[in-house]
Amino acid sequence: MKIYIMKHLYIIDQCSSASLYGIGTYIQQIINIWRMDVCSALTIVKLESGTNVIEEGWSDGVRYLWFPSETEEEEMRHESYCLDLAESLRFCMNEEEDNIFLVNYLSHSELILNLKKIISSCRIIIVIHYVGWYTMKRRNGSYLECLLGKVSTDRDATEKIVYKEFVANKDFFLKADRVVCLSEHTYNLLRNVYGIVEQKIRLLYNGLVDEARILDIEQRKIQKGNLSFKVEDQIILYVGRLNQIKGVYYLINAFRKLLDCLPNVHLLVVGDGDYSAYLSECEGIWNHVTFTGRIRKEKLYQLYQISDIGVLPSLQEQCSYVAIEMMMHGIPLIGTASTGLEDMIQEGLNGYAISIEDVDAYPEVFIEKLKSSMVRILSLSIDEKNAMRQQSRNVYLKHYTLNVMQEGMKELEWI
Repeated sequence: MKIYIMKHLYIIDQCSSASLYGIGTYIQQIINIWRMDVCSALTIVKLESGTNVIEEGWSDGVRYLWFPSETEEEEMRHESYCLDLAESLRFCMNEEEDNIFLVNYLSHSELILNLKKIISSCRIIIVIHYVGWYTMKRRNGSYLECLLGKVSTDRDATEKIVYKEFVANKDFFLKADRVVCLSEHTYNLLRNVYGIVEQKIRLLYNGLVDEARILDIEQRKIQKGNLSFKVEDQIILYVGRLNQIKGVYYLINAFRKLLDCLPNVHLLVVGDGDYSAYLSECEGIWNHVTFTGRIRKEKLYQLYQISDIGVLPSLQEQCSYVAIEMMMHGIPLIGTASTGLEDMIQEGLNGYAISIEDVDAYPEVFIEKLKSSMVRILSLSIDEKNAMRQQSRNVYLKHYTLNVMQEGMKELEWI
């Protein structure tokens, strides 16, 4: 007689800004997929929660565990803290179950590897949402290969930090059972530079439920008026945090140049961050730019309905949920050839991807390319624009629906 062993998925999360944006959305989609076909137990582990003790709660069949934040004293003995945390988590588990840990932060490697030592039968799946050294240096695989070829004494201070992170991450990848990449760029990086065997790596794009309501031309005009925009203005939309890595500075300056060519345009910036730095960049064009702050999903989807272009000049992305939402609503994209965005853009069909290779040395060149790409799309005929909008939605339907993501998860046997 075959003995059935309950599968139990533990999603490792932490209370941070990332959990409010991409990683938080990702975890919610995993929960949505789990609810489609409940055949396993699901626990969300919330680290750095700010609680004084470990707390447990339930919501719609999902168990939540909140763990206290690391104290200053514990930070000084981080290794021992991670071991204590692993032991605490162990007491919240049934070791007879088929326990799977879905890890969303590479910084949790020490905790998870300690847990693997304690419960050797558990499985570890790492999802790469970002790579720290990319954020720090905006580099590519060639940069890393060059760095690895140097002897230790020839590396500068930054390169030593990058190398240390590379070694730690590679060790984590090697000890994991699976590593999930959200972009083809990262998949190739792990295989060709980190040297991770192909059998261990999986490419699995993010997905979202199709909630778009597409408006026709007349409906869009009415919606624009209802939202207090000029009917004749073409709307350029940015959604995301306002920080350096997202490239908002370049977008504002490209938009300023765009106004010289096409005066009937409006830039809509949705998201929170350091407004003062970007408001000053808009001097002289304030009547053409709107900052909304972070807004509710329902209001955001109304803005998607009236937008003519979605611009994401990010210097690093894996598989942007904002880009997926834009394509879901049939919005042409202008993005960067940076990791995941390049996967999502079919050049000239649903948008344009701009190289960031020399953005630090020649920012004006990047800004000019951004402007030129916006002009190309905004200057199309109505039929050409509609074709590009349909192609953008087709890319979503083919690669980025929640059902497509669910099928990929089934192959990995997560749930």
